Amino acid sequence: MTIRDFLYFDKQNEKKMFRDSKKRNVIFVLSIILGVISLFLWNSRCTMDNFNKQETLTYLMVSVIMLIISIYGISTTCADMFLTVLLKNKKMKYQNDNLFVARTFASKARTMSFTFGTLSMLILTSLLALNYSSINKASYDISVNLNAPYDVQLFDDKQVFDEYIRVIEEEYTIDNTIEYDIYKEPNHQVQNFFQSEYYDFDPVLKLSDYNRLLELRKMPLLSLNDNEYYIVTNSKFAYEVEDNKDIETITVANKNLKLKGYDTKSYWNSITNTGRFVVVLPDKYVQGLEVSENHLIIDTKEETDAELENKIKEDMQHQLVKVDKNGEINDESYRVNVRGAEIEQQKAMVAIVASLFMYIAFILISAVGTILAVQSLSDSTKYKYRYLTLRRLGINDKSLFKTIRKQLLILFCVPAISAILCSFVMMSSLNNVYQQILGDKHLYLIYFGLNLIIFFLIYSIYWIATYIGFKRNINEES
Repeated sequence: MTIRDFLYFDKQNEKKMFRDSKKRNVIFVLSIILGVISLFLWNSRCTMDNFNKQETLTYLMVSVIMLIISIYGISTTCADMFLTVLLKNKKMKYQNDNLFVARTFASKARTMSFTFGTLSMLILTSLLALNYSSINKASYDISVNLNAPYDVQLFDDKQVFDEYIRVIEEEYTIDNTIEYDIYKEPNHQVQNFFQSEYYDFDPVLKLSDYNRLLELRKMPLLSLNDNEYYIVTNSKFAYEVEDNKDIETITVANKNLKLKGYDTKSYWNSITNTGRFVVVLPDKYVQGLEVSENHLIIDTKEETDAELENKIKEDMQHQLVKVDKNGEINDESYRVNVRGAEIEQQKAMVAIVASLFMYIAFILISAVGTILAVQSLSDSTKYKYRYLTLRRLGINDKSLFKTIRKQLLILFCVPAISAILCSFVMMSSLNNVYQQILGDKHLYLIYFGLNLIIFFLIYSIYWIATYIGFKRNINEES
């Protein structure tokens, strides 16, 4: 091989995948535009207003398809774009080993353009899986408090509360009990905004009862003036209250009450069985309202467990399992919630879901690393003569190995760049929904950063192993 042949690789690496550079540029630009549009479409559906709509899934699927096309389009054209820019810049072209590295990458990318697109999609999926796993683990405490913030909670007829207490006292020491009622406010001025077709009233809770519940959970107490009211709702529906001028003022007992604020941290799913919110009113406005539900909260000295929930449901079966006039059996065991049982259930669910998505992410990252490693090591064997010629030209091993590291670094980083950018934008959009659950607008940034570190730790292992194998293949020939 002559020096000229070596420098130009017999002109092989200068052959363009796209003979018409204008066609290549159009495809590249259109791919970028398509990707931006797909991410905007994704972001537009990731809001509390749109996320629960039936058509949202269709929009998200269309967005993903457009993003896939975009990534493949960019992967197909990036090698030609990269080499063209380098060849036109003479200062950069002849600096150090840039020309050799660029042509080596371009040669590889042209044969792997479709594979690069696939690798980018695998990396994107793995990053999304890692972040979903983290969010799932973060929602553990929130889920427990949303379903069972107290040791035992139930709603049933007030006449049988003593019977429930006796069942629990057989194995547990009761520290405190709280009874509270949910009342019906017939004007349902707030209910209209919570998309509920089943209730024609607003569920109301007395301020004194609400403060007793807060005190048991060691939360700050609420104070209301005579002309104020308060809303407690699920974080998912906070957007229905925030900046909603239609409920800034409501009328109760011929008195106009102003909305003092709303809270999501003290809400739990069975605070009321008649809606997604409860209106807290000063005690005097509750007088004369019809009672909708009777609730009982029990605080025990010992930590509860799933066995207690099973015991209550078994011993109180005569109350929780009822037979209607038609002879149909109605199991109403959902009326009872035990914190210990919820903790055990949530731990199991979190462990399963988080582990599953972590496993998926690890498999995908490993697949990407393996493919790139095999391709690179195959080239190190096939094109040994290039590196041997560099040695014969006087390039020392330190410079040669630096060139190899740079070459592998570019090869490994190119499919990851677009995937990381897209995953960040997609997680930022999903945060519009998850921040309502997690209660923190910026928590996803911490998870994204930590998961990015995990990704690069695994990814770098494959890069290091590939580099060591690459060096070994070249040294064996020497």
